[in-house]
Amino acid sequence: MPLTDAQICTLALNRVGEKQPLGSLNDATNAGRLCRLVYPLARDGALEEFPWPFARRRAALALLADDEDDAEARENTGYAYVYALPSDCLVPRYLETGLLNPAEDQKIPFELEDDADQSTGVLLTNQEDAELVYTWRVTETVKFTPLFADALAWRVAYELCFSLPVKPAVGERAMQMYQMKVAEAAASTQRHAQLAPKPKPLSVRARR
Repeated sequence: MPLTDAQICTLALNRVGEKQPLGSLNDATNAGRLCRLVYPLARDGALEEFPWPFARRRAALALLADDEDDAEARENTGYAYVYALPSDCLVPRYLETGLLNPAEDQKIPFELEDDADQSTGVLLTNQEDAELVYTWRVTETVKFTPLFADALAWRVAYELCFSLPVKPAVGERAMQMYQMKVAEAAASTQRHAQLAPKPKPLSVRARR
């Protein structure tokens, strides 16, 4: 049974010595107020920390209108194309290359910029018809894996330590546990995926 956001926060509170359970994030208690404040930040930070498979999406990017102003903007950036990021994009991870496991020198370069007309910003690249793989902002806890929920509870616990009367060692342990859970997630992802061998860098291939 997936944990609710209130249950994740209750687990976090327990980890810093607060034993009173949280009925919901709308609880009119000090714990409820603090959790409402730190939970969204901790959740998005944990999603950003690692490319969790459950939060992975891909989308063909929408090219911004090809008018005179955009042409001048592209010339100023040195990139041929300016794309709008998906509205639910939290962290762009990479542009699809068509290769199963590209080496570093085979990845497609891109940069991000703010844009007054695009709430999520824009992506600059020389790749035509770009397809982005990204982490989206998952808010429904039913989609969380047990490992992510566990890691998130430790991240919330760490954030709570700045507002609760706890010893510094409690916060240090919470961050250590969070980092350990993220490392476990990385190892678990490797175990549950079958990737093609990563090719050698171009500089090495050229010497052969």
